[in-house]
Amino acid sequence: MAQGYLGFKQNQELEVVGEEYFDMLAMCSFFLDFIKDDGDNIIACKMHDIVHDFAQFLVKNECFTMGTSSDGESSCSYGNAHHLKMTLEDEQASFPTNIFKLRSLFVEWSFEDSSSLDYLRGSLEIRGLGYVRDGAEAKNANLRSKKYLLHLELYFDYRSEASSTEVSTKDEAVLEALHPTPNLEKLVLNGYRGITMSFDWMGSLTQLKKLTLEDCINCEYLPPLGKLPMLQTLEVRGMRGLKRVGNEFLGIKNNDSSSSSSSLIFFPKLNRLFFNKLENLVDWEYEITKDIAIMPCLSYCEIDHCPKLKALPNHFLQATSLKGLDISDCPVLKQWAEIYHHLPITSYCEKRRHFLETQRRALEFLRQLTI
Repeated sequence: MAQGYLGFKQNQELEVVGEEYFDMLAMCSFFLDFIKDDGDNIIACKMHDIVHDFAQFLVKNECFTMGTSSDGESSCSYGNAHHLKMTLEDEQASFPTNIFKLRSLFVEWSFEDSSSLDYLRGSLEIRGLGYVRDGAEAKNANLRSKKYLLHLELYFDYRSEASSTEVSTKDEAVLEALHPTPNLEKLVLNGYRGITMSFDWMGSLTQLKKLTLEDCINCEYLPPLGKLPMLQTLEVRGMRGLKRVGNEFLGIKNNDSSSSSSSLIFFPKLNRLFFNKLENLVDWEYEITKDIAIMPCLSYCEIDHCPKLKALPNHFLQATSLKGLDISDCPVLKQWAEIYHHLPITSYCEKRRHFLETQRRALEFLRQLTI
């Protein structure tokens, strides 16, 4: 593809044409041992030796590996490069300029110079966001213009759990300024120290299928995700500051919970939900007076190490699509009879030895039990 052998089809991206050829070659067993991501997309494979040798022969004058001088400078021009992999061994190494045609980038640090790389596609992982100075610096990443990105992983990478009001405020400014493209299908947010995630761009991720929020230890509320039309998997882990899940999670303001919400379906395609290590979560309930649908497609839910959680919301007890509910280390939860009565298949793990005696009547409705 990089050598121009595929030709050009009007109104079709070259990468799409390349993917079509790749699929045809894969069907003919030119490629083997595929590795796929969570979205079932092929991210790596092996090729037969003869195919590899032929590819090397074709690009022998156009693809090469080189090092740099001790001062970090290279005498080579990157102006026409479409694919570039760099290993920068120290912070004094210079990032190449004049690479506006670049479509694939692997670099170990810094995104300040990536603002013009609008052709980046597929997956992008950014680490060390905790060391970004402020929102203005984060805005230089210009993620909103990278419309071909599908998977984005953001890591704040703090070396300790110490936090402060200053750190929280800075992280909030950084995350708000990043403002990724609305075309994302997968987003991972790890180690964020802000108190809130309720930024406007969260609601614009209309193509998002999977969201992971992990070790965001100061966050007091979940972002408004209920109106995301394509979200299928939600993972929330290690949010120690989270004490309550309510209307804000659905994207409803308290003052409109009884009016405009009556015709809405929240989390219309969510089928997998994970709540893990939410050590201070106490209440999970919605203040809604109208009949609405919440998570109508949910088929599996895992709730683990939520030691203060008192009750599940009513929509769980009324779910008809839920096939598996895995609950562990939730000692104060008191709805077992209702849970077993309403759920046709329940997988449950609990360490308390007296559970079977105290919940014997509820077990009449149980089809599957794991201890």
